[in-house]
Amino acid sequence: MARHVKAMKKRDKFLLALSCIFLIGILCLIAGISMGGTLFAFRLNQNINPKYTQNGTFTLSEKDSGLITGIDFDFHCQDITIQRGDTCSIQPDDDTDSLESKYYSYIKDNVWHIETPNSSNATITFLDHTVRIPFLSKNWDSDVSYTITLPLEKHFDRANISIAAGDCEIDDALTADNTTLKVGAGSLDMTGLTAKQLSIKIGAGDGTIDKIHVSDHCTTKVGVGDLELGDTDNSPGENKINNLNSKTAVGNTDIAAKLTGTNQLECATGDLSLLLPGSKSNYNFTSHSSMGDICFGDSTKDDSSTDVYGDISLKCSLGDIDVDFERS
Repeated sequence: MARHVKAMKKRDKFLLALSCIFLIGILCLIAGISMGGTLFAFRLNQNINPKYTQNGTFTLSEKDSGLITGIDFDFHCQDITIQRGDTCSIQPDDDTDSLESKYYSYIKDNVWHIETPNSSNATITFLDHTVRIPFLSKNWDSDVSYTITLPLEKHFDRANISIAAGDCEIDDALTADNTTLKVGAGSLDMTGLTAKQLSIKIGAGDGTIDKIHVSDHCTTKVGVGDLELGDTDNSPGENKINNLNSKTAVGNTDIAAKLTGTNQLECATGDLSLLLPGSKSNYNFTSHSSMGDICFGDSTKDDSSTDVYGDISLKCSLGDIDVDFERS
């Protein structure tokens, strides 16, 4: 009985101390506001950067285009189309002097850089602390699009493409030894990618890459968005990825490809779907699931070989992993 009373007294003291701390916090908050502090504020600002001065069509000569060994494109809210042609060029569909149609293009160390403007940004201020929200930084009134042309059959040493909130479509095959693709809240649609090393990061956007070939190493990270490697309507054997390290948080990752080498695929609370050529016997699988599900489809195939294509490690926390195999 005495022990119970003593415990009750300790609990009462703890609750009293907690109440005092909460009251002091409220008084400090009131004092801060009365002295001119900001409790909460939302602001949409224009972002006018003086470096965006170029507009109209910019074209490199065939000689200068041949000297380009890499590309580094940083797109914000515009729609981008990348195609193949004779020389390197960029052309906005609006040739006026508006900020939305301008860009910043330069060449450094034989790498062609292009940046498009982010003409507005949203900020939230809470208790005098300001945070910029990149997903709200798109200028919703802008419908400017750009067409970028790269030389036919050009093999780049490196290619970096970053998309904040716009849409980027690459119709022709891109070949670059070291390739980095980043998508924030926008979308990327590619047909044809050949790389030695590939890094893909998807935030809240979408990424689709068909006819993909990675010879050395591939890393993918998906937040709340969606990533599709290979077209599930076609044969997964047309896509080949070596040494894949894939992490899916809340979003979805769909892979239709032949996985070779050592592959580690993790899924937290999202979904991971695999469509592999061959049968289950062509891969060395190891799997671990906490509270999620890992399911294997029918692995029978009439003409399946006994070759081992690669090792695949599957790890699932709360999400779902589905593994299926190409039908003969």
